[in-house]
Amino acid sequence: MSDFLSTDRRTDTTDDRNDDKVVNEFGYEPQLRRSMGKFSTFAISFSLMSVTTGIFANYAFGLGKAGPSFIWTWPVVALGNILIALVLAHLATQVPLAGYAYQWPARMVSRRYGWFPGWLGLAAWLTGTPGVAYALAQYFTPYVGLGTSVGTIVIVTVAILLSWMVIHLVGLKLAAVINNASVITEIAGSLLVGVGLLIYALLHHVQDFNFLTAGPSTAQAPTIALLAAAALMAAYTLTGFEGAADLAEESHEPRRIVPTAMVLSIVISAVLGFVVLLGFELATPDPAAIQSSSVPLLDIAGHYLGVFTPAFMALVFVSIYACGLINMAAMTRLAFSMSRDNILPFSKAISSVSTRNSPYVAVVAATFISTAFVLFAKVEAIITSVSAVAIYLSYALVILGGWRVGQQPPTGMYFSLGRAFRPLAVLALGWIFTLVIGLLIAPGSWITPLTLLGVVVLGFLWYFVRVRNVAGNE
Repeated sequence: MSDFLSTDRRTDTTDDRNDDKVVNEFGYEPQLRRSMGKFSTFAISFSLMSVTTGIFANYAFGLGKAGPSFIWTWPVVALGNILIALVLAHLATQVPLAGYAYQWPARMVSRRYGWFPGWLGLAAWLTGTPGVAYALAQYFTPYVGLGTSVGTIVIVTVAILLSWMVIHLVGLKLAAVINNASVITEIAGSLLVGVGLLIYALLHHVQDFNFLTAGPSTAQAPTIALLAAAALMAAYTLTGFEGAADLAEESHEPRRIVPTAMVLSIVISAVLGFVVLLGFELATPDPAAIQSSSVPLLDIAGHYLGVFTPAFMALVFVSIYACGLINMAAMTRLAFSMSRDNILPFSKAISSVSTRNSPYVAVVAATFISTAFVLFAKVEAIITSVSAVAIYLSYALVILGGWRVGQQPPTGMYFSLGRAFRPLAVLALGWIFTLVIGLLIAPGSWITPLTLLGVVVLGFLWYFVRVRNVAGNE
């Protein structure tokens, strides 16, 4: 593990040529530059989950729905998602191409089949990326004195999306440098403060452990339905571990590095996130005031950190910003990968790569669509819940598409579950089904299932209009 998390080292160009040869064997001309080593590849998956982003984006929602007891949805979701990560890591060695959600099932089953998990994955990124931008704006605007109106938050959200677009037009190398630095800010900003608050709370008995079983009010105990709604925070946060696979053509030795990055990133994030949640919850100074606050974590941190609060918030802002920046990287690589097979609208343009090795048309198009979604949804919980359900459905279709891989022998030096793949895949599919049903029936806005239905209908319509004919000639 220490070697994997060490600073990136320059890899022998022979390895890169071998990796590019694999891309050729799948029928594509290598167009993206392999600029990421072990640490950068890990950082992609780690930052895409971003404990800081997920907790800050959805803590108020979970606390409001189920009270302090919602913390226990975290370890449950974490165990289920680690299972998903293990199953996907087993498949990661088979097709080391950019845009895993489309390419893996397209190669393991067919391009027609691959369209559906690819489309759902793309929809998840197109809603998840603006969700991160909205979360950042939601905390940033009141903190710097711009107010809390929805209009202001939306304007700042759009400005953040445009800044990510500019960075990606420069190239992935700059985005990777920013992202690598954010791993440090993530640990410093969340873990250190979370552990500090946990120690203080235990020593001073701010809240006892019974507080962690309280409902949304003293008169209301938590119910299964309320906890299902509150599980959104963990369900949304602990995804993105597969992001390293979306950028496989920009990593050195992706068959060896990507599976490790996926599993290691979610295990670290799961542990880190639970420690942070424990610290903030047990250190809650005024439960009634905190539960009614729109920025509860900021209020808790400000209560204890005093003059150091700005430094903490700066680290938080950097972590959330980097998370969204890398979300855009994964989203545009998936779009680029699908357009190489001519199954997206304007595929020829979207698959274009600039002299800086950036799929620049995909970057601009993704920014425009994400902005449009923000203007439509305007509510963080709606944005993140649509993203979460879409990505889980994509996971399920990818796992189903990779079912036959379980019959293949272990891949030697690469990660493999061996004979355990199929039983673990069944468990993973059962978990995904349970989680998706919970997210869809949880108390909340009707806009979430309606928007998701719209995404699915659009996917089927485009399949019959374009994909079926284009992919049918494979």
